[in-house]
Amino acid sequence: MTAQSPFSRGFPYGGKPDHSGIYSETGATIAFTIRDTRDREKREMAVLNDRLANYIEKVRFLEAQNRKLATDLSSLRSRWNVDSSSVRVIWETEETNTKRSIAESLRRNKALEDDIVRLNVELTDIRRHYDEAYLGRKNSRAEADGLLKRLSEIESEISLVKRKTGVVEEEISRLRRENQHLSSELASNKAGIDTEYASKKTFEKRVSELLRECDDLEKGQAYEMSELVVKAHRDTTEENRDYFKRELQAAISDIRREYDKITASAKREMDSWFSKMTIEIQSQAKAANLEQAQAREEIKRHRESVVELRKKLTEFETRNALLSNQIKDINFLIEDEQRVYVSNIKERDDAINQMRDDCKKLMLELQLLLDTNTSAEEEIKMYAKMLDSEDSRGTLQNIVQHTTYYTQRSN
Repeated sequence: MTAQSPFSRGFPYGGKPDHSGIYSETGATIAFTIRDTRDREKREMAVLNDRLANYIEKVRFLEAQNRKLATDLSSLRSRWNVDSSSVRVIWETEETNTKRSIAESLRRNKALEDDIVRLNVELTDIRRHYDEAYLGRKNSRAEADGLLKRLSEIESEISLVKRKTGVVEEEISRLRRENQHLSSELASNKAGIDTEYASKKTFEKRVSELLRECDDLEKGQAYEMSELVVKAHRDTTEENRDYFKRELQAAISDIRREYDKITASAKREMDSWFSKMTIEIQSQAKAANLEQAQAREEIKRHRESVVELRKKLTEFETRNALLSNQIKDINFLIEDEQRVYVSNIKERDDAINQMRDDCKKLMLELQLLLDTNTSAEEEIKMYAKMLDSEDSRGTLQNIVQHTTYYTQRSN
């Protein structure tokens, strides 16, 4: 079983690439070599079984001749001074050792396969954790980027609101200055009105004085008239009295016409001037009141806008603080995940290094087993040659029996 290591892609936190994939390929190669060796051994054992069947048939054929050969064997034993039982003991000992070595090799091979499966499962788990951590970090980074983008938008909106607030405050200041200017103009207009009222009173006083003077003149003229009348009565001439009477009446008529003319002209001028000044003051007062009302409405509207902008600014500042806290929490979470991930990677590196050492030891043991297997193959070949040799006929039946027993146990 071959599994790709999740650490062959590199570590995002400065870790070194892992070479466990090489050892996985080596393990796969070793497993393939072991399977190939076992298949080859099975094929050789099948060939040997076929040959053994032929040999058994030969043995059955030769059993009839064994009695005849007993004498020859006895003579040969006496000549060799070697008992066939020693050969049997040596054979059984070698066979037992070989079986034990093969069983130990199979057990270690199974243990190696189990370790490979376990390591593949652990590597799959590590890859899954790594992918989850990488995906979580990617999502956290994307979320942090979105929050930063939203924070920049909110900051731009806050700056825009501050700029609008500044513009509104400047407009309020301008309206206040205009209001003060209008108030000063209104005060000056009121002062002008007061001055005009004072002038009116002065002119009225002057008119009353002129009227008194006219009354005094009238009284003086009446007195003069009375004196003239007295003189006229004293004058005994009728012609003189008529003359003075006509002259007096003409003078009185002229004085009255002149007085009426002057009085009417002064009255018309005063009425025209007062009406003109009153209309002008009323129009100025109306314009000032209208401008003040507009200024009050504008100030009220700007105040409402400023209050609304301040509410939005407070809301944006609250959201900005909340987003800042969320970004800090996400950064802390990312740092914690990085520390945990680095510690897990370090532990996995240590475990992989330990597994590398174990794999090296197992490879050495496997090499020893392969060498032992090679020696066993050589012994099998040697025993096959012994079966083919004519000098080993004396122990042919024992060798066939042990080989048959070993073949049955192997199958």
